[in-house]
Amino acid sequence: MTMRPPPVERRIEAGLTDYLLDYNQEWAMKADLDLPEGGQALTDDFRRNIINGVAGSGKTLILLYRLRLLYRLYPNKRFLVLTHHRPLRRDLESRFARLEGRLPENVKWRTFNELCCHHWPQEPAWVDPLKLGARQRLVDEIWNLHLKDTSISARMFASEIDWLKDQLPMNREAYLTADRRGRGFGLTTELRAQVYEAVLAYQKALETRHTLDWGDVPRRLWQSAESGRMKLPQYDVILIDEARFFAPLWVRMIQKLLNPTTRHLFIVADPTQGFLGRGASWKSLGLEARGRTHQLRRSYCATRETMQFATLLYRLRLTDEKDADILTPDLLNMPTSVFPEIIPLTSPQDEITRLANEVAGFVKQGYPKKHLLLLHSDGNGVKSLVQAINDRLGKDAARDTKTIILVIMSA
Repeated sequence: MTMRPPPVERRIEAGLTDYLLDYNQEWAMKADLDLPEGGQALTDDFRRNIINGVAGSGKTLILLYRLRLLYRLYPNKRFLVLTHHRPLRRDLESRFARLEGRLPENVKWRTFNELCCHHWPQEPAWVDPLKLGARQRLVDEIWNLHLKDTSISARMFASEIDWLKDQLPMNREAYLTADRRGRGFGLTTELRAQVYEAVLAYQKALETRHTLDWGDVPRRLWQSAESGRMKLPQYDVILIDEARFFAPLWVRMIQKLLNPTTRHLFIVADPTQGFLGRGASWKSLGLEARGRTHQLRRSYCATRETMQFATLLYRLRLTDEKDADILTPDLLNMPTSVFPEIIPLTSPQDEITRLANEVAGFVKQGYPKKHLLLLHSDGNGVKSLVQAINDRLGKDAARDTKTIILVIMSA
């Protein structure tokens, strides 16, 4: 599973740095396979392996090689690879196709929402979830009616709706005592009661409009499976990339997708991001990780200054009790670069304008547009940013990754 160094006379020169995976990566990729001779089924024990790694530590590479190893040993098993968003899912498919020379039919590639849509029950019938703009207008409407005179902003309310729908279904009493660590804002018991009533009003408004939002998609599927109205498919092996963004309800549903006699779960995540970065633990997500976790501290994609900056920024955003859980990167033998810079601006519109001006400046200096990557945390912000750049540089100078189709080439 590794690339061998080229043959040399007497083979006495040092050459270990030419291997594809380092020692810790190889250990994480092959550990706890428990593969009996003769190709029999995996053991009945629930096999779970969790790879916690800093950015650029090779987590996705390890997942792909783990999949390839298991597929070669068990070519007739059913495999499912899950990710958080479509560009990464397409990239994983493309890379595995180059490794294996094809895309086997028994290896399925899905984002979690794609999985839910693909296995949607006949009842209730599928309806397209609200688009971002329509959803925000509905949130604002309910907020004005129920929470306008409180310390809860419309944005907080939308965030609380999403958080509540990401948990296992809970009633009013359960919500009033729920652990909300990492949410970024506190709620008194009185405020929780008001928020819960507002959430019920929001949900009633969705039902009146005969629609739903994306948070309802996994919940509807979960409820259909729990009530026995539908049977979820079964997979022998499930591998999850970007598991840090997988909600507690998602993780519980994934466990139901595992074949009870051959269930094998392999997870890679950066513990400083997503749900894990907001104070959640693997246990709170429904997984017992003790003794089954590998830590990768060396980054092969970042520089020393970038990792120092990221670690510092993360510490500043954490409460003291969570500080001990930081996965500290190994900064030895890392290349150096300039220290990242934070540019404070006065408004979201100024951010868009500044970024568009920076892009135009880079292109004027001769940088190819395809070498520039811009990240935005909000879908509407992406649209505004793309439009601002195209206004300066011409149509299709900037593209949203959701509109880019990755072509999978056969070897």
